[in-house]
Amino acid sequence: MVTMPRLKTWRPRKPQSRAAILQRRSFISGAATLALLAVSSVVPLPYVIEHPGPTVNVLGEYQGNKLITVPNEEQVGGPLRMTTVSVSGLPGDTIVALPLSYALFNHKLAISPRERLFPEGQTVEENREISAAQMNSSQENASIAALESMGHKVPVRLEVAGFAQGSSAEKEAKVGDVVKSVEVPGHDVLQASSYREVIGLMAKVAPDTKVTVTVDRDGTETKLPLTTIAPPVGPDGKPQREGSLLGLSLYAHPTEKLNIDFGVGDRIGGPSAGLMFALGIIDMMTPGPLAGDASIAGTGTISLDGAVGPIGGIRQKMFGAVRDGAKYFLIPSLNCAETIGHVPDGLQGVKVERLDDALAAVKAIAAGNTSGLPTCEAN
Repeated sequence: MVTMPRLKTWRPRKPQSRAAILQRRSFISGAATLALLAVSSVVPLPYVIEHPGPTVNVLGEYQGNKLITVPNEEQVGGPLRMTTVSVSGLPGDTIVALPLSYALFNHKLAISPRERLFPEGQTVEENREISAAQMNSSQENASIAALESMGHKVPVRLEVAGFAQGSSAEKEAKVGDVVKSVEVPGHDVLQASSYREVIGLMAKVAPDTKVTVTVDRDGTETKLPLTTIAPPVGPDGKPQREGSLLGLSLYAHPTEKLNIDFGVGDRIGGPSAGLMFALGIIDMMTPGPLAGDASIAGTGTISLDGAVGPIGGIRQKMFGAVRDGAKYFLIPSLNCAETIGHVPDGLQGVKVERLDDALAAVKAIAAGNTSGLPTCEAN
């Protein structure tokens, strides 16, 4: 005898109300969202967040130390603020999705791939050492540029630190060569004791010109046959300098003590304070307050001949400046494209290409002649 299994009687499920269905879906969606939030709060992501950092008046003190010390200091004027960017997400730190989501919708913050600021394998300590070296170089450049803008010739030893890729200098020169003279057809031989004079000569020389650079290489005089190269082109499609370049990256060692000291410490690094350091030195070494009672901030690298170079984090620096009371901001011309339409309310941006431009702008601001100041404009 075979016993058949007893079948259950099928009964239709009681229909659910629309509200119950929506409630169940909301519960599932909420649970999924909570799960995603939980994961996003612990999974590190390879990004950094850039914030407006502190600003510091280069004419005053920082952490109890006088920022710039010069001999026979004159009366100084309103604050000249160097600006900084603070960074979250250093190697070893954890940046997760939630703060990144917040930064994405906060126009005062910026998100960048970590590798842009910290190359793969670089430690925080190594990055700080590089930033400190850049800061020291910017201070020396600012000192030389400021002194020479005031008419002081600063004798220097010009040492080769690098080369333009693909240039004749890359084949002929060596790091550590000391440049002694430059010979250009149709010009007197220039004894290379001033970076400004070397750049001034090259401004008169067309690209692809054959020149001879005499260097001291380990105590032996060596003549380098070089071909000049065209200057780099800026975002506007125009050369960033007149004339041509030797294709050499030169480091200038002053051969005399400059008697200008800095008290920045090790909390701020990088090269971007060069322009403001130079203006601060000029203010402290010339009669009368340079900026009057105006509050001016700015940024930009400074070369030995006074050219102002671009920097990173320009928008965050402007927000930091207006937060700390600045009314005017000196913008490197090569950063203009990043600032158009992004200058904070209450702040007037002023475009500068050289130290002389910045100096003229600060004097105009002090005199109240601000209507004709150069600004960044869309092409």
